[in-house]
Amino acid sequence: MNLHELQTRVNAIALDTALSVEQRIDDIFALRSTLMTDDETVQHQYDAIYLSTLLEMVSASDADHDYDIELFQICTMLAETYDELNDYRPMKNVITKTLWLLENCDVSYQVIDYAIPRIIESVKHSVYHHDRYRLLAAFLRSAWQAECSGDYINPENVNKFMRQMLNLRGLLPDTTRPDLLDADLQIYIARYIKPDEFSTIIDHPHEGHLRRDPVEYTLRWEEIYYDVTDELDRYFADTPRHMGF
Repeated sequence: MNLHELQTRVNAIALDTALSVEQRIDDIFALRSTLMTDDETVQHQYDAIYLSTLLEMVSASDADHDYDIELFQICTMLAETYDELNDYRPMKNVITKTLWLLENCDVSYQVIDYAIPRIIESVKHSVYHHDRYRLLAAFLRSAWQAECSGDYINPENVNKFMRQMLNLRGLLPDTTRPDLLDADLQIYIARYIKPDEFSTIIDHPHEGHLRRDPVEYTLRWEEIYYDVTDELDRYFADTPRHMGF
């Protein structure tokens, strides 16, 4: 079955409003179970169709926040699927939906702690650094609120993402970086990061072991990167590729 035919079958299920949302979700996953393939790339392409369709369908039915948990699950699986495919352009839609959920959702912190770290790790492989900064800040605010309420939080995730947010803050241009490190968040960070380390990160931000060009953290880079790479792939489609080129 080609991708267009699969999309048609999945759409038929998703648009069947005679069925409940739960029934349509079950039917789409039942279809997935009957069309499993040993080809990992094809399976990920199939999964992207199932999950992206589910994201649109369930989002349209979530006015009363009845399906927030399902949406977190779908966003998590879809982000990881796009990451497996190295197909990052459509991840922008997943990020937008995730940020909306974090701002408006009605779920326990355990749901957020399960989903958001996995989404952030997938987004990290894309060029959407400004959005990753927003995700990090939103996650840490959720952790702070949960901690203030006496809920258990995973200190490993909080520690890791605090440092990632601070480093990313220093790498993003001042002119386009969202203003998210307010006094409250700084107070929360101070519980985990000592002043000396905080100052070191702020003064010498970095990610990974290799030096990166500052242009890679600009908003303009994010806006054009995938268009440029697509155009280059078309232009050099018949050119032999070698490592490093």
